[in-house]
Amino acid sequence: MGDAIIMMRGGIKDPIASLEITTEPTKTRYVVGEQLNLTGIEVTAIYKNGNRVNVTNACTFSPANGTALTSANKTVAISWKFGRKIYTAAQLLDVVSMSEFWEKGTDAEVVSMITAARNGQYKLSDYWKVGDKRTITLGTIEGVGGAATVQNAQVDIVITEFGAKTLQNGTACLLQWDFASIPIAVPMRTTDTNSGGYESSLIASWLDSKVFTALPAWLKNVSKSFYAKTSAGSGSSTVNNKIHNLCLRTEKEIFGTSYRSPAEGNANTYITYYKTEANRKKEGSYWLATTYYESGDTYGNSRYMCYVQSNYYGTSLTAGLASNYLGVAPYGCI
Repeated sequence: MGDAIIMMRGGIKDPIASLEITTEPTKTRYVVGEQLNLTGIEVTAIYKNGNRVNVTNACTFSPANGTALTSANKTVAISWKFGRKIYTAAQLLDVVSMSEFWEKGTDAEVVSMITAARNGQYKLSDYWKVGDKRTITLGTIEGVGGAATVQNAQVDIVITEFGAKTLQNGTACLLQWDFASIPIAVPMRTTDTNSGGYESSLIASWLDSKVFTALPAWLKNVSKSFYAKTSAGSGSSTVNNKIHNLCLRTEKEIFGTSYRSPAEGNANTYITYYKTEANRKKEGSYWLATTYYESGDTYGNSRYMCYVQSNYYGTSLTAGLASNYLGVAPYGCI
């Protein structure tokens, strides 16, 4: 558009009321280092007489289209010169670091980052860290063993380890994530026995089906089935190595030792997140996949499953009857 200066008695009259962004660019949220893409933006000069003129192509943008953005880039300054006067407008930007994605990013951004990592473009541990939390909303979870149904619960999930689990396809997982807790108390069994261990429990199949189904779509899509190594129960030296969508932790993973179910000890690793005592504390007691059995004990320890008891003084491993109702805090893999 050519400039126009209207001469009036008494001097130059400014016919422009304002410069406005009438259509925002398609993309306004960026990761640090991404290039600015102003595709879709439309800037309009508003005349005092009501006329509106698209002046996008005559505008100057700072930073310029294609500039690699930093966290300091909060706006794009837009200027347009009409005659001797310069009119301005500003387009807001949201530029975040990759480290923020797990906690604050959109679902699509988290998925995009994970997809890129699977394709070898990123190493997630270079950007995210153990202990990073994200709040999710669960769908309907039908209770098991008489427990009530839970609907639309908001819960935190936390990155607890990078790698260290084998996926169903034989590759290593990118990361492990754990629930802070699920607001539901369920029994491990309907009767007091740990025969068969975790794999024979109500919770095992319930987590894989009902709870996994209740995950938000993005998390289900990026989560992968993995091998979990758990005791066969009743003092057995056998360790089951089965595929799961979600699973409970073992004593070794939480405490770094395996006194209650020795067979699990060599089969599992101490999870980085739980090496910090405070991180073992959940919202109430929660089940473990570990069974409780001591050779030669005459008190029927094959009736017990293990759980973590949290209190003011810290956390400890405790044995409870398998039919007890306790909270659950499973984990999954990406």
